[in-house]
Amino acid sequence: MSKAIYFHLIFLSLFTSETFANFNCEIESTAPEATVREAQLPVDQLLRSRERPTCKTNQILNCALFENSPTPFIQLGNGKSIPNLTLSAPPVQEDQVQPELIKFQETFEEVKNSLLELILAGKSRREDLDPYRLALYDRMNTVSFNGLAPDGLCRSSRPNAKYNGAAHSFVICPGFLKVDKVNLIRVVAHELSHSIDFCTMMGSMYERNLSTFPKSASYDPYFTTRSPYLVTTPSGEAAISPADSLNLYIQQGHLKILDNGGDPKLYPLASSVSCLKKLKGETDILPSREECALNTTSASEDSADIWSARVVGKYLKDHPFQNELERQAFFFEAVQTICKPQIKSMKTGGGAAGVHSSDTFRIDEIFLSNPDIQSAMGCEPLPHSCEVR
Repeated sequence: MSKAIYFHLIFLSLFTSETFANFNCEIESTAPEATVREAQLPVDQLLRSRERPTCKTNQILNCALFENSPTPFIQLGNGKSIPNLTLSAPPVQEDQVQPELIKFQETFEEVKNSLLELILAGKSRREDLDPYRLALYDRMNTVSFNGLAPDGLCRSSRPNAKYNGAAHSFVICPGFLKVDKVNLIRVVAHELSHSIDFCTMMGSMYERNLSTFPKSASYDPYFTTRSPYLVTTPSGEAAISPADSLNLYIQQGHLKILDNGGDPKLYPLASSVSCLKKLKGETDILPSREECALNTTSASEDSADIWSARVVGKYLKDHPFQNELERQAFFFEAVQTICKPQIKSMKTGGGAAGVHSSDTFRIDEIFLSNPDIQSAMGCEPLPHSCEVR
């Protein structure tokens, strides 16, 4: 038997019969199972090039895997699936994810603990941290999961999630509870990291006195949300109505300041934020408070991605991809950009939440610049990459 044929057989063995059987079936579908022959084309195309690819989405992503699947969800096995964004489809509904929702708290705690460990940066105790890192740690330690996102945030098969500083918590669309664990960890880490992203750390964190906190006539969530913690941002503070005042609430004992953020130069990821700006052809000077207030910088989203990449890299170091299908699943959100650029993105959200870099920039220059993710992908680093450790 030739080495080429032997390798081909070994590679195909990585795809279980269960994966093939479910490959073209929708979630909870009763459609006939797909055969190995029907699923073979994407696998063959993955095998065409055996050279080690460059760490770029367009070098690793196999569009045929998505384009040749006739269903809006690609089954990964074990009840997990990813949206096939070459096709338009309605979102996953709440009643489809009840078992996953029950188990989600474990993943939430796992990701939070991983971020807390990164913030400690080798220190063994919270008390050993300097004031800036102590603020990072306490914000991360108190952020909470507030359940499934409202329908307005989940309008298509491309799932979404959102951190809300007014409640110091985040919500997630049902669709993300169906994806594989690597993608779930990625989005949870990203949303948790918005509590400590570059611009948010220019704002302050407060504790509400819920027994005295007044009902406000304002529509501002800072003054209407009733949860223990409040984290402000420069953009949120700039939008506060003159009729409301954080200082007045402090003076009346309704709010207690826990931290005032700090100097942006002290931000642990400041050098990476500057490097990413330079890669975009911008000045490498750190974004100002005014830029954060006007939402004209991607520093918040980029820094949340950097924290997320570090968590994902750590997870993949201990739990590497088991087959090529799992590796391809990591890129599902970039499918529209790379494979179907003529299709308008189905992503929702944005606006006041911040400015996102493009899907490919986020993956190529942030996630694929992490050495542990590079190792899991088996790709060659870009020479100009901003290394994200």
